[in-house]
Amino acid sequence: MLCSRPIWALGPLVAEESLGGAPAWAAIVTAFGVGSVVAGVAALRFKPERPLLVGVSALVLLGLPPALLAVPAPTPLIAAGAFGAGFGLILFNTLFETTVQQHVSAAALSRVSSIDWMLSLGLYPIGLALAGWVAEVIGVGATLTVAAAWALLSTPFVLAVPSVRNLHRRGGPPEVDPATIQPL
Repeated sequence: MLCSRPIWALGPLVAEESLGGAPAWAAIVTAFGVGSVVAGVAALRFKPERPLLVGVSALVLLGLPPALLAVPAPTPLIAAGAFGAGFGLILFNTLFETTVQQHVSAAALSRVSSIDWMLSLGLYPIGLALAGWVAEVIGVGATLTVAAAWALLSTPFVLAVPSVRNLHRRGGPPEVDPATIQPL
């Protein structure tokens, strides 16, 4: 929320004021999408032994677009950073969702997934609103700089948790005993 929401809330403003408007923003957003698709395709075959270590590490790439927008850098450079951010986000999402499916029992999987998505999607509009408010208080460049710094600084803290960095991939989905599945 602290990394990506300022990109989506403030990026169009930076593009309009400093990069030539809608064509620049379209290039940046397209690069993010292409990076996401490339990560999705790569994740079909990529099966790291420690998926959360790799996935969380990839999230540091989310700091590229806000850092480059804060300057603002030239559009092609921001687009390259957006490609990396899209790649990092989707690689993380794919590895995280796969890890959840491998390590959470079938009886709890729907609850865990629903809580994860409710928080992710429920906080999205709040993050957009806060990004605009913070930018009004401290400035657009400072808000984007804070977002970039958060991506860079929060990643090592998450990786410092042994159960995150040391969690190993399982060979397949967990065994399901139908007798243990209880209705909601």
